[in-house]
Amino acid sequence: MPVELYNSWMILILLLVIHTIKNKTPFFICWMFVQVFLLESYYGVSFTLGAFIAHLNVNSSGFSNFFSKKWVLWLCSIVGLYFASYPFMGYESSSKQSIYRLISFFDVYPHVISYIIGNTLLFGVILYSLKLQKLLSTKWLLFFGNISFMFYLIHFLILFSFSPWLFFKLFSVFHNGVSNYIITGTATFIAITLISYALYKLIDAPILKGCNIMTKKIYGA
Repeated sequence: MPVELYNSWMILILLLVIHTIKNKTPFFICWMFVQVFLLESYYGVSFTLGAFIAHLNVNSSGFSNFFSKKWVLWLCSIVGLYFASYPFMGYESSSKQSIYRLISFFDVYPHVISYIIGNTLLFGVILYSLKLQKLLSTKWLLFFGNISFMFYLIHFLILFSFSPWLFFKLFSVFHNGVSNYIITGTATFIAITLISYALYKLIDAPILKGCNIMTKKIYGA
């Protein structure tokens, strides 16, 4: 949470500083250079990179034309998944013996760099793949997308409170461990989903609405 809070403010400050500058690209690149080599703020780079991609998507026809090519989308999908799925924790250099051996140097260098590369490519695919956009725009995926942040915030709390309590309550009823796991897992998922939805409606959605109103007032959009 501190990483998300600090870097969200960082992006807001960066956009406010360069808002009136016509050519923003050098400033994005320069700031990412500072984050990587001076601050070693790798998670911060991912925030800046997201804002930079949004800028290019709106203002660069070359960027749009490149990612609109079908072969580029396929290549970025494969390479993006490869980098984004790099094992977070290796065991005795196991990545060198797997399909990730070509990029096993991430066992030494920060893993997050691999994820930044992969996620950047996948984000480009999502921006320009109409089929993928259609899939991600289905009713249920939009629902879970809306509540995803609240889901992320509370899931550990529920997993370490409600889930163990229910599991031990059911232990005397279901001597079959598999049945107990299935019931507890299903109930936990439902509980997290319902609570996340309630928090989204009561907290997240109103705050986002207020932020959008404030943004329009500041930028006149």
